[in-house]
Amino acid sequence: MYYYRRMKRMRRGICFVKAQRKRKKYSSSTKEKEKYETYTIALTNIDRALRSNDNNEEIKNEQTIINKLIERRSQSETPIMHNIIHRKRADNCSSYNILSIDGGGIRGILAAIWLRELERNTKRSSSSMFQMMAGTSTGAIIAVGLSAPDKNNRTIPGYDASQLVELYKTCGRDIFIKKPRRFYSYRRSPLALTPRYSSYGKRRLFERYFDQTLLCECLTDVVIPVVRSDDAHTHLFTRNNSLYSTTIVDVLMATTAAPTYFQPHILNNMNHIDGGVQMNNPTMAAYTKAIEYGYKKENIFILSLGTGDSIYDPLKANDHPDIIYYLKNRSAVVKVLIDSQQHNVDYQMSILMDDEHYYRWQVCFEELIELDKYEADTVNKLENIAYEYWEEMQIYDNNRVNRLIERLKSE
Repeated sequence: MYYYRRMKRMRRGICFVKAQRKRKKYSSSTKEKEKYETYTIALTNIDRALRSNDNNEEIKNEQTIINKLIERRSQSETPIMHNIIHRKRADNCSSYNILSIDGGGIRGILAAIWLRELERNTKRSSSSMFQMMAGTSTGAIIAVGLSAPDKNNRTIPGYDASQLVELYKTCGRDIFIKKPRRFYSYRRSPLALTPRYSSYGKRRLFERYFDQTLLCECLTDVVIPVVRSDDAHTHLFTRNNSLYSTTIVDVLMATTAAPTYFQPHILNNMNHIDGGVQMNNPTMAAYTKAIEYGYKKENIFILSLGTGDSIYDPLKANDHPDIIYYLKNRSAVVKVLIDSQQHNVDYQMSILMDDEHYYRWQVCFEELIELDKYEADTVNKLENIAYEYWEEMQIYDNNRVNRLIERLKSE
């Protein structure tokens, strides 16, 4: 009870500090600084209390409430200054290029190859061609990978598209590490909905590539969707609302936590899962953010990259109408739910924007390629499909690819 009473006093103190900061948002007086120091000390004491009694549920509940207070403060105060900066830039901006990449697991190599071709033809980095990068799940790996700063020089990108292509070709087995089966008969049951893979492998990979780099350090604007367990709607990680302490590793762990594949990622005492559940195609979210930042519709250009679609019904419900079939084919169920959203977004964007301001690149497979099929023959097949599509666009797409290259070269 001692810790509980102390936590309640701390929470009241934080609410008081937050209320005072709202009254004088832009004040830099000595009193404001003292209040902020009190706020910081309170958080330090909370951290000590949690370390001394990790299993106290009352303390954990208080910590969750405090985290929400912090997030609300960030979302209500910090974006104001960022939006002011964005609006000043928007007033002097003649073009604002957005790159959006769908989720799709190993199929993300398609988008990585297309971006490698764009970089080769323009002789420019992706972070210099696009002012915003949005991505869901595997798309987020590419978007953040191209926008994250170099570890030794924070003003240049750490990776180019060629390096990300190699990531997909060589690191699939590092991400999809199967969980050990202690209860073999239970795991084989079609009713067992536990994750197939351990999260350890992908965390180790993300830490190797991004270390402790923060999302707010990215060289471009970023939009990364995730779904949070406390309210079950999509949240967007951006440079503006990343709380100044959210690492790229944590964001990627959250947005790649695909249901049935990986367990949810815990961040700020809340479960986060793959944004693809509700927003596999983040194009509309990116466009909305650009408008929110003050950029004019006529100055916005969007390149939206898909990660492949299948042209047959993977469920075949007429043949297998029972619930057991759906449980056995849970990956196909997830895919159908995700595909419907991304098709809707593409349709909406094609109506909202004209052909010269919205490009959508997508391929169709005769057979479904699941997101965890990282074997060499599957990766080679995807690589061939990506190059074939690129060549077809150059020949048959009314010169749009060449116009895009010229556009990106000149900006």
